[in-house]
Formats: sequence, structure tokens, C-alpha cells
Amino acid sequence: MYYQHFGLSGPPFQFTPSPHLLYMSKAHREGLAALEWGLKEPSGFTVLVGEAGTGKTTLICSMIAREHAWVRLAYAGNPRLSFEELLTVLVEQLPVTPSRPGKLGLIQALNELLSRLNEQERVAIIIDEAQDLTDATLEELRLLSNFELPERKLLQIILVGQPELLRRLAAPRLRQLNQRVGARAVLEPLTMPEVDEYIDYRLQSNHGSASKIFSPGALRLITRESGGIPRQINMLCHNAMLIAYAAKAKRVETKAMKAALTDCRSALLHRREGGLLAKAAQHLLRLRKGALRLALPFAGIALLGAFGGYLWQQRHVQVEAGLVRPTRLLVPENETQRSPSAASTEPAPEARPRPERKEASQATPIMTPPNVSKSREWESTAAPPITVAEKALMGGAGEPAASGTPRRTTPARVTARQRVVIVRRGDTLATIATRYLGSRDEMGRLLEANPTITNPDLIYPGQTIRLPSASSPTAGG
Repeated sequence: MYYQHFGLSGPPFQFTPSPHLLYMSKAHREGLAALEWGLKEPSGFTVLVGEAGTGKTTLICSMIAREHAWVRLAYAGNPRLSFEELLTVLVEQLPVTPSRPGKLGLIQALNELLSRLNEQERVAIIIDEAQDLTDATLEELRLLSNFELPERKLLQIILVGQPELLRRLAAPRLRQLNQRVGARAVLEPLTMPEVDEYIDYRLQSNHGSASKIFSPGALRLITRESGGIPRQINMLCHNAMLIAYAAKAKRVETKAMKAALTDCRSALLHRREGGLLAKAAQHLLRLRKGALRLALPFAGIALLGAFGGYLWQQRHVQVEAGLVRPTRLLVPENETQRSPSAASTEPAPEARPRPERKEASQATPIMTPPNVSKSREWESTAAPPITVAEKALMGGAGEPAASGTPRRTTPARVTARQRVVIVRRGDTLATIATRYLGSRDEMGRLLEANPTITNPDLIYPGQTIRLPSASSPTAGG
């Protein structure tokens, strides 16, 4: 056999739940302590859960193999039975004979056995793969545990299963059974250091060692790919040793371990079903404290960057919708190509008169809601002063009226190249028609010249408005 090729006394990675090969990790020690406590101090129910392959059955076999002179044990490994069939399997392992056939005879025989126990004796029932029991069977087991004395429990039921068992017990329909569970134990996967110790323990139990049979690279691959599940460790090590044996190698190298990974890939896929987030969380939990301190700042920076990008995107959307004022208005190309004479007459920044600051109650909104009447929209004739760029577009016409008097602007002489104005904060089509065409009655011609404006009440600061042709008659001139 292949284990003799490596100088071992027996197969170190066999798939049977052998008690003498049980590696007692921290989780396994805690699980065994919970089972032993349930036998010595019965509380009704004990629950042991763990992922498939973590060693639940091996732990149960190890507990059964121990000396328990005061405990009468019965074990059932097939949960896909009716309650009567399950009870028949359990009663046959106890020193009792039913007086009548059927479910009632089995229950009476078990109660008769319990009534004959002395103060030190116990009866324990172990049911493996309990996550597959039906709700009706679980409820029958709860009723079976009702036979007790006022001062102590006579029957201890141990349910062993996968994590789905805990989720089922948490359901409202099984709350009575869930409240009777006195001890819960969870078998977690092995940690990275425990994986190396597990392999070395298995080999030493058969007169070998991990350092002699597996290379460091092969051990690293097992630790990374097995997920800490003992059954998967056994499968990978067993197949890698077979491949090395076929190649007549005295040591399992990285190449043989990669070949074993290729052969067993389908059996390891379930470990990746949690997705990237679960894998990252598991990796963070296994980091040392120093590495965790280094990883947390980078994670915080990534979160802040994502939050900043979200805020920038939201502001960009608001600017496009006209809900906030943009930080920089795009100047049309027509304004940048103004004549040198207009540029030379522009006053210095310090010499420009500052517009009077309006109170909050007098501020003009950016856009007028559609339900406001047009007569109310045109009531205000005040408008912000004309900028130098707009005076250049207008050819110098359209000087503002004196402060405190209604604004009445003379129509500008606009050439074919200069029939574009820029919407300023507080402008409406009515104020633009009054400022550049002489009367708000010119709104109709203004809309004809700008067919893209579908809603006369919705214009934005920085938007370009094309004035009607200068050859057309103007009103109010």
C-alpha cells in the first residue's frame, strides 16, 4: 500500500471516524466538554453542530468509546425514518424488550427502563444528521423527554447536525424544544496553525511526520485550499500521497499537491459559495493583530473615497438639473471673441461698482414654478446690471436706468454675429425680452427664435438665448 512506501504503519488519512485519530482542536475540546457535561448533568437536550466534514461523527464516536459505566447509550445515524422506526432502532440498543408492538409499546418499554434507573444512572440517545429530522419527529422527541423526576432528568437527547439545525430550532414552531436545549456546541473549521498540527498529528499517529513527507509548498497549498475542514484535508493529503507514490517519490512536492487539487476541485467548490465578501471577512478574522491594524486604515480610505465619489456625482446631477449654482459657468465662444475696443473700455476689477446686496426676502428664485401665473412673473421689472460681455454683444446699447426707477431698456442694435445673450441669475424670459427687445410683449418672438425652449418658465443661469432677427419690428421702442 502507498503508506508503506512512505514508511508509515497505517493509512494516516482514512475517511472512517476513528476515535484514536481524533485531533483535539480548541473547538473539538469545547464540543467534547459540552457532550460530557450533558451526560453528567442532564438538561434534556444537547446540540452539536458543524459544517460537513468538521469531525462531528468522529467526536461522537470518541465520546461513545470512553468509559461511561453509569450511562446507557443508544445511537441512530439515519434520520430519514419515521418516529416509530427511529424509536425501534434506539430501544433495540437498550436492555429492554417491548411488551406490545407498535409505537405505544416502544414508549412504555422506554419509560419502564427509565423508572428502574438509580440516582447515578442515565440514558442518552444520540441522533446524527439531525438537521434532516422532520418537525413532527422533533416534536415527538420533545414529548419523549417529558418523562422525568421532579429533582432530576432521566433522559438526555443529543442532536448532532449541520448549522441548518440551529436555524430550524430557532423557528417559532419549535420554540418549546429550543428552550429545552441546555448546551450548544459549534465545531468551527481549523485555523491555519491547527491545519499543520492536524496533518502532523495524523502522521505521527502512524510513525511519520509532516516535515518528512510533505514539502513546505505542499503544506501551504493544503492550508489555503482545504478551508480548515478536516475531511477536505484528508482528501487532499490522501490523493497527493497516492500521486507521489505512483511517481515513486519519497516526498509529496508542490507539483503532486497541485495535481491532487485538480482532481478534487469539484469537491472543494462549496467552500467558495460565500462569495468574495465572505472570503475577505474570513481572511481578516485570521489576520494577526498587527496586520489587522495595517489593513483597517486602507479599508477606511477606500470607504471615504467611495463616499466622496458618490457626493461628487450627486452634485453633478443637481447642477445639471439647475437645483444648485454651478461653481464655474462656461462662457460661450462668442463672448471670448469680443473686439479689442470693448476689452479696452472694461473697467478694472477694483473700479467696478458692487451691486447692492439684496435681502433674503427680495431674492429672485432661479426658476419660477409652472403653477405661478405669468402676470405675477412679470410684475418685477428690476433686473441685475448688464455685464461688460453683454454690452459688447449688444454693441454698447442698453444702459441701465437710474437706481430706484423702473427699468426700461432701449432695444439693442444687434448684428448677425451678436444675437446671443447669456442667462444670469434671476433672469426670466420676460426680463430678457424687456432688457434686450424693449418690452415683455416680445416674449413670443423670443420663443420663436429659441425653439428648444419648451417651457418659458424653465431657464438656467449660464444658458445661451438667441435674440430674434434685428430686421423684425420691435415693440416698445
